[in-house]
Amino acid sequence: MSEVTVRRARGADVDAIADLAVQLGYDVSPAHAGRWLAAGTDGRAAFVAVAAGEVVGWAQAHDRELLQYPRVLEVGGLVVADHAQGGGAGKLLMEALSDWGSRRGHSEILVHSSTTREGAHEFYEALGFDRVKTSYTFTKAI
Repeated sequence: MSEVTVRRARGADVDAIADLAVQLGYDVSPAHAGRWLAAGTDGRAAFVAVAAGEVVGWAQAHDRELLQYPRVLEVGGLVVADHAQGGGAGKLLMEALSDWGSRRGHSEILVHSSTTREGAHEFYEALGFDRVKTSYTFTKAI
């Protein structure tokens, strides 16, 4: 694979972002991705990985602070195209998020990963993340 670079996501990236989200199991429309990107960047950021002019991955993170948990940078999503995995895009995207969070005063980055994504678990552990908890996610229409 050609050299990978990382930059902030922009409106022209919405089709690629939506296409890659399918790999994570999410049906994201380009319109939704565009609204998210246009909504501003205070407290959140999205980056894309580009190789040979093609967006081959994206990552998103946001500030999170709860009553029971101190302020932390939470990764909302990370995906690299199947054909680009192993080429360094994921690592560069995580570095971009970490750098962005560090500049905002974060001292910790938190990522959730489905129990079925064993390859992702190995990836995060290779980057120095510690596995601290297994949990379930529940949803209900309101």
